[in-house]
Amino acid sequence: MLKLLGLSPGDKPLPADKLQVQHLVAGRQVFTAQSGIPSTADSLAYDSVQRLLAVGTEDGRVKVVGADGVELLLGVGGNGAGTQQLVSAANRAGIVRLDKSGVLQLFSIDPASTADEDDPSKPLDTLTVDGDKVCCLAALPREPYLLLGCSSGSIKVAALVNASGTPVTEARQIRGLQLTQYSIPPRKLDAAGAVTLLSVLSQPPYQHLLAVHEESGAVIWDLRAQVLVARVRSDDNGQVTAAAWLHNSSKGDFATGHASGDINIWSLPAGLDSSSGSWQAAGSNTAEQLKPLLLEQLQVVPRPPSKHNRAKSSKHRTAEGAGSAAEGNSRGRCRAVLALQHVPGHKESLLVLGGGDIDRPDGLVLLPLPEPSVDSGIEDPTSLDEQQRSAAAAAYNLPWLGPICGHALVPPQGSILGHEAPAALLVLLEGGQVFLHELAAVTGIAANGSSIQVAGSGTPAAVVDERGSQGSPSRLRKQQGSPAKQREQQEPSSRAKQQQQHLEPVPPQRLLVGRLQGQPQVTAARLRMIPIDRVPLSGLQGACMSSLHDWASNSDNCSAAQSGCSWVLTGGKAAEPASSCDSSRSYATLYCTGHADGSVRLWAMHGQAPQLLGKVPSNVAKQALKSKGLAKAAPVSTLEFAWEQGLLVSGHEGGEVSKQLSVLPLVV
Repeated sequence: MLKLLGLSPGDKPLPADKLQVQHLVAGRQVFTAQSGIPSTADSLAYDSVQRLLAVGTEDGRVKVVGADGVELLLGVGGNGAGTQQLVSAANRAGIVRLDKSGVLQLFSIDPASTADEDDPSKPLDTLTVDGDKVCCLAALPREPYLLLGCSSGSIKVAALVNASGTPVTEARQIRGLQLTQYSIPPRKLDAAGAVTLLSVLSQPPYQHLLAVHEESGAVIWDLRAQVLVARVRSDDNGQVTAAAWLHNSSKGDFATGHASGDINIWSLPAGLDSSSGSWQAAGSNTAEQLKPLLLEQLQVVPRPPSKHNRAKSSKHRTAEGAGSAAEGNSRGRCRAVLALQHVPGHKESLLVLGGGDIDRPDGLVLLPLPEPSVDSGIEDPTSLDEQQRSAAAAAYNLPWLGPICGHALVPPQGSILGHEAPAALLVLLEGGQVFLHELAAVTGIAANGSSIQVAGSGTPAAVVDERGSQGSPSRLRKQQGSPAKQREQQEPSSRAKQQQQHLEPVPPQRLLVGRLQGQPQVTAARLRMIPIDRVPLSGLQGACMSSLHDWASNSDNCSAAQSGCSWVLTGGKAAEPASSCDSSRSYATLYCTGHADGSVRLWAMHGQAPQLLGKVPSNVAKQALKSKGLAKAAPVSTLEFAWEQGLLVSGHEGGEVSKQLSVLPLVV
């Protein structure tokens, strides 16, 4: 029949069928196309170099999304191990997935370079640690190595290697994972419990590792000198649940989040040689030398004053003082801090997950970092309670849209180094929805850098004092004047307060709405094979894929218009439309979907993801129908596409039947 219609002449055989009998017998899933984020998504990673979004799932798959038409589904699925962590190997075309059973999987985002030609979605390599379990990982910046935190408390190293087993030192495709002999045992770190977090600060001459152990707390290890630099003990400060470097900041060196909801800002202890970045203290590193200096103690939500804090008036505070303050707080009122991330820029902040009221779900909060008042620790010009309440009042709570599975900061357009102040925040919610928060909008940062007031719905207004963030891990500059004088300078005048604008933050935007997953609910669907080029039929003017592609590029029917956040996902290259120049193909697949709003959409299926061609009724037709007072169409219940006649017929609930012309132009 196809040959009679001119679809498959003798010199253009039909391509091999991807769905074979053995697949049906074995019950194997065969994917030819898919769209959107899986509903079982549980983790997120963002490649800021290629502008690609990777999402892990509970059943072992990884979905990669880029520019329009760029979607890739990796992994077999069905292994029952959810995602513990997802890391993108920048400039090496790979993604490393750590599942909750401790197995590392390496995937290639280039299907042409996969090891299994029959199933390019399979991982390139897997890695397990004998006699131990990997709990977390971190990539060494600009180095082909991964640091692996294990349940035994040790830290091991895996190399990203090429096909010959050599570490990939350039921007080349990685082919495997290889465990090295290097290891940092817990006794060297004076640590106990499983490693729950790893983070590396690689800023010459510094190369320090920040590690959090479940039982003992946080430590900082000099990767070059192989010595312990600092230690924050859970016994003195409360259980450490999160930590982050303050990269290139004058507000401190690193931050720790605690189970009590406290967030401590620390400065590294004296003894770092600025030329080498290594420890230069005389003799061995005693417990006193390893204590970092506590600069600030912040909280996401204000708390009532504690008796201990009202009586506390210490001029020089160290790790021991932080522990006493932590014991004085009402630990039961706040949730644990789950994650911290430094947000650089002229409105320097911490992005905090958790730490809120115990009666509310965990959300994301932007917590401005205050300028330390002195260079020797917290001096108590008012009281610790007042400082904490002031910090909590300045916090900005991002809108809570659902349970959060992952988040990532997005650098601005044109970013090269990746250290610029981020422009947006990606948030993955339970159920597979991805939202984008524009940071300039949610924090109310003006283009000229002036301080403004933010009044968000259900969020306390905050005035954030503008300060620069210069210098490397901190040799803090002592401010001039008395503490009272400093507070007076920091507070804007009453006239300035009256002149400040009250800005409503821009609501977050949902990504991928122009794709199949973002459309109204599908109520009917039909697959049709149609010729790529027009087939001459007697008395008929049939449709073809070429004419539909031309129509899609020259009409307003395509609802996948570029949005203001399209710059976030621009990586990858979409599959080219089917062409009659290909000797093995003379037809293509068209996917017709009917939706609950009464519309019908046409999708080209030449890539791994459906690409929207357009919809009917068109925007022009909608306006015409509206001007005539015609009611909105009922949900589509059935579809029929006859390409030979160029007709698309849709049946609707209630018995309505619509007939649309599917050749140029497509109208109602």
